[in-house]
Amino acid sequence: MAEREQTLSEKAADRIIENIRERGLGPGDKIGTEMELTDALGVSRSTVREAIRLLVSRNVLESRHGSGTYVSEKKGVADDPLGLNLLHDQVKLAWDLLEVRYLLEPQLAYAAALNATDEQLAELKEICDQMDSLSASGQKRLDVDIRFHMAVLEASRNLVASNLYPILEKAVEMFIHYTQREYEPESVATHRDILEALIHRDPDWAKDMMRMHLELNRQLLRHAALKNGEDLNSLKGGRIC
Repeated sequence: MAEREQTLSEKAADRIIENIRERGLGPGDKIGTEMELTDALGVSRSTVREAIRLLVSRNVLESRHGSGTYVSEKKGVADDPLGLNLLHDQVKLAWDLLEVRYLLEPQLAYAAALNATDEQLAELKEICDQMDSLSASGQKRLDVDIRFHMAVLEASRNLVASNLYPILEKAVEMFIHYTQREYEPESVATHRDILEALIHRDPDWAKDMMRMHLELNRQLLRHAALKNGEDLNSLKGGRIC
């Protein structure tokens, strides 16, 4: 599946979020005038306006008539229910998101082995095939990686799990961003290990394979942190598993 190219306004919206994080702004803080943002981002005023409208629609920003634009009290509830995009320490966030995945996904894989339909298993196989193809041709596979994990969540038939999409999407996105491992084949192989366990409808095997996949991710994240000179003890300070 081809990755959609971001528009100028979407890119500007991402940079506004980055600016909010860098300045340490919180809910209720004013982000600056359109002219200030135009100068800071190096884009046209119309692009800034469209970016602001986009962030307002996502509940990241709030426009107050005659006053200006502020960081929303809703913290991006629409697409980012926990306000993760606005957290300042994004490196620590990447680690903590992986820890949360470790708590949830092995058990959901266990349930998926018991509850997945034949159609869902066929979809997971198709996703793995797409991963192989993208990896072999050196193309990004972020979207299909996320699709695989969402398909496992859906196959678990847990009514709450399907609502975890924004958290899972952010977790996978940040893991790939900090490890730069999107093209590596070993990740595809561990996804296929999970799929094999699901096809055999062996819940313990599925749980173990998901755990091993996340352990690999944890090790890769650890290597990335060491390479960047980050304090591992600080990053793992909130470890819960």
